[in-house]
Amino acid sequence: MFFLFWGDHFWAKKKIEELLKKAVDKNYSVYKLTGESSDPLANFLAPDLFGRKIFLIGENIMASAFYKGELQRLTDFFVESKNIAVFFEEEFEKDFLRNAEKAGAKIAKFENSSSRVVAFGKAEAERLGISPEKTHDLLSGEDDPQRVSSKLERFSLEGKYEHAKNFSEPNYFQFADAFSEKNKKQALKLLLSYEKDGFGGEEAYWKVCWKIKMLRLIGSGGKISGIHPFVMRKSEAELKNFSSGELRKISLNLVDLFSRVRRNETSFEEGLENLILAL
Repeated sequence: MFFLFWGDHFWAKKKIEELLKKAVDKNYSVYKLTGESSDPLANFLAPDLFGRKIFLIGENIMASAFYKGELQRLTDFFVESKNIAVFFEEEFEKDFLRNAEKAGAKIAKFENSSSRVVAFGKAEAERLGISPEKTHDLLSGEDDPQRVSSKLERFSLEGKYEHAKNFSEPNYFQFADAFSEKNKKQALKLLLSYEKDGFGGEEAYWKVCWKIKMLRLIGSGGKISGIHPFVMRKSEAELKNFSSGELRKISLNLVDLFSRVRRNETSFEEGLENLILAL
């Protein structure tokens, strides 16, 4: 199955998240490519080595001449594949869209509008249990869906604080372990459970930061005092899952994520999800 999404990033991402959730529930292997990736698209036409179907997300890959030519050449194969491939760009070339549509690709352009933002905001507020009066105040003058989503989420989390205190805080080290084991399915499930239970993803973010810092330090041969031998052995085993270059890139991406959250450009949950998919 072959999807081509273009236009507004927020709305396209919402649709991709919807498809992704269904794929994770069906035990698909999940992969994400960007213009900086190097894995050939042909690698994702058949099931993975364990026989599982693949859910592939390609975001802004057409900036790469290699991927652009490969996607044009493999369009028919992706349409016929039993895997799911979703590609998002701000804009595709008209000839490519026309040929892809003839081949059977599912194409959708996503556009933003004030009415759509309001409808989305009201639906999200209802899902989060926010009163209509407060929803009106939060949505007033807003036409950016990302800002609306962030405002509603912050308000909801603040309101759930007393409720959440009555429950045991999650063991975020489980999330960090799943991340360092590159267990995408488990990491995504844990992250979604934190959001659902009102805890959010910030603490999970800091545990991943700690984990990556630990792995980089061990990998460089640095001495770590006060760490339990079991934790050291576990970290040494997990270190085999990453190259030094991968760890450095993840570390830089974590720093960038923190800055983007501070600028209200994204959330810890969204950023962590992207990092998981890129593993």
